[in-house]
Amino acid sequence: MDLSIEGDLLSATVRNADGEYCFGTKTNRGWSRKTTIIWRLDGKRRQRWRVAGVEWNSLGPSRVSFLRKEMELDVFLAPTHSATRTFTGPGGQRFTWTVQGKCMVLQQGTAGAVVARTRWSETGPSRERQIHLNIAPEAISALNAIFVTFLIMERTRRKQEHHTLRRH
Repeated sequence: MDLSIEGDLLSATVRNADGEYCFGTKTNRGWSRKTTIIWRLDGKRRQRWRVAGVEWNSLGPSRVSFLRKEMELDVFLAPTHSATRTFTGPGGQRFTWTVQGKCMVLQQGTAGAVVARTRWSETGPSRERQIHLNIAPEAISALNAIFVTFLIMERTRRKQEHHTLRRH
């Protein structure tokens, strides 16, 4: 499944390869924290339901609510090395995101089978860069968890990239 993210990552619409809406994100910005709500969209019936919420807190630990559970971000998506984070998907499946420059790869289990990866493309006359998330068919059962963790990882990657560029 190929998902393309349109607009700002934290306030975006996400479509599949057929052009159907799959997810939406909306972020309310506050003084010391932002809250991003992630919606699953049914493009055919125009229905939506909340998948997760992420509270980005600049003065303390960020929090995630997912599958009716609320926890600290570093518990939900645990750092394992500087460029990797691990989470447990539905049915106890273990997944690990690895940042590789501007792209990311998601591996499943101890064997490390790649089940998702990001890629960038340029679209339209303005050659605007757009991020895509490609998910293997065998990982579709964990689609919601994969998308939520992708959003967290990509925001973190962009934030680190921004700080690195500001120092130089």
